[in-house]
Amino acid sequence: MNHGVVMFRREETDSHIWDLAMGRGQFIAVYAERRLEQSADGSDRELWTSSLAPTTGEPPRYTPFPDYPEYVREYARYQPAYDAPFVEMCRDSTGYSGAPAVALPATASEEEAMRLLRELDAIAGAAWPYMEENFYVVRRRHLRRPEPSGIRLSSLMGSIHPSDGWAYFLGFFRAGDGVVVFLSDDASDVEGLFEPTDAGHPRVRRADWLYDRGVIERW
Repeated sequence: MNHGVVMFRREETDSHIWDLAMGRGQFIAVYAERRLEQSADGSDRELWTSSLAPTTGEPPRYTPFPDYPEYVREYARYQPAYDAPFVEMCRDSTGYSGAPAVALPATASEEEAMRLLRELDAIAGAAWPYMEENFYVVRRRHLRRPEPSGIRLSSLMGSIHPSDGWAYFLGFFRAGDGVVVFLSDDASDVEGLFEPTDAGHPRVRRADWLYDRGVIERW
């Protein structure tokens, strides 16, 4: 089985993922739509262009809508050298003009990156009832509404298995809301995203502590 967490992005989460990779002697590759680089300017564009990993063949692409084969997303592989550019790439991918992206160990192939993007994209639609019930609809008393869907994100995403250990998805759902997905074959990787409660602050329930950090579902 896989282990994972769906949550709202925080810079500390990006930093923990960078530390996770560095602790294993891994570099990180970010597969993002080329338009994020092309639409940036100034220092932001330099951040992307300086991290661009050249390819010898055709750039990685995929068509998210089978009925519209002319709609093709062109991706590129970016390899940030430090944590600061990695955090900025995560921010750009989850901004209001962001787009689906995935960060992986640099050992992952282009084919693996495109497979993972397609698989999460394929289940994103089925996850919407859960997201709308819990986060995008303001519940009002005395209004009639359908029964809860009973959907669990863990069930929907249970079939996605990163071949290189872990994957960090950005820019899915409503990109501007900053929802991110982290999947791993090791439960301790998910636990490692959350720092223990600061000893200088009052102790809080684990559920409340995770809620404060924007956790939507964790398994």
